[in-house]
Amino acid sequence: MMPNFIGGHIFQGASGCAGEAGHTTIDPNGPPCQCGNHGCWERLASQYALIERIQKAIRAGQRSLIEDRAKHDLDQITIQVILEAARSGDDVSRRALEETGLYLGIGIANLVNIFNPNLVAFGGTLSLADEFLMPIVRQVVLERAMKEPREAVQITVSTFKSDACVMGGAALILREILNNPTAWQPKPLPSAQTEEHTVRAPSAL
Repeated sequence: MMPNFIGGHIFQGASGCAGEAGHTTIDPNGPPCQCGNHGCWERLASQYALIERIQKAIRAGQRSLIEDRAKHDLDQITIQVILEAARSGDDVSRRALEETGLYLGIGIANLVNIFNPNLVAFGGTLSLADEFLMPIVRQVVLERAMKEPREAVQITVSTFKSDACVMGGAALILREILNNPTAWQPKPLPSAQTEEHTVRAPSAL
């Protein structure tokens, strides 16, 4: 869910699985995660968790502007629909965003305490809701992270927002090309063998 950079490079770990902070346990009695665990950070603080909270509230009978905006199809709820409703004062959307921001902040506070980073860049689809999430995230980190690492870190929104993963992947490939350009040069094609053909006049009948 969140790669870790050390010395300007992604820390990949012994088997290439480092940085899976999304699968650290936040609530041991929480909902099941696809990884087999329960209460993973990703399961509580992702766009899917946000949408699930809203679906659950509407199915429980809470009225929301989202119903009309999603044309009464709860499977059609998107971040854009949620933001439109929240900006219009929809209570269901705002409560779901607040709860998601709380769990997002708890996970970031844990990372701040463990890694003592100078920057946390918030990207991905959920970052489109930064106007609602970031104030909560910063408040939770203020309350839960230790003083020294908390004061050293800047929590910001990635410039690329929902395209952050794509841009990061492209940057990694570009860096590899620049660091080792000869490895990326196309192999020369085998030289063509020119075959000589003898043109013969047709024999007379």
